[in-house]
Amino acid sequence: MEFYVKVARREGKLKPGHQRHMAQAVRGELQITEQWVADWNRHTLVATLRATSADVLPPLYDVHIHFAQNLLMTLSGIERIPDGFAGGGTFDHPQSWLMSLAIDVDVKDLAFQLEEAKRLREKLHHEAFPRTCSAHPPPRDEAETDRLRARYGNERTP
Repeated sequence: MEFYVKVARREGKLKPGHQRHMAQAVRGELQITEQWVADWNRHTLVATLRATSADVLPPLYDVHIHFAQNLLMTLSGIERIPDGFAGGGTFDHPQSWLMSLAIDVDVKDLAFQLEEAKRLREKLHHEAFPRTCSAHPPPRDEAETDRLRARYGNERTP
């Protein structure tokens, strides 16, 4: 499943609210798998966000779902950043991903499809019930027609 993701922390510290909400979201496919982490000597759940064939964000280790409702989800875990030294150590920082499901909708196409469905529904209704729908009112007798014209001021045209 594809999601838009915003990271909530920088080097383990929670970003201020305006920075979290104004940040540019990255889009990618969410994958959660179980992997062996040698440094921890155990298996753990790892979340990755991939776009085309590359990771968009660093993997999130020991991941937990803290919130999931409708199209939104929050994942928290440990972000492991290489320290850059020859020993190959890492800095482990807490991290949270604020996620929303990526839905692509062409609004103009959707509006056209809704109008077309409405038109077809009315056409089917008129064909099924020709005497009861407003497009095909029942025939009026001459007296009722004259009464309505007198009431609403419509003149009979030759």
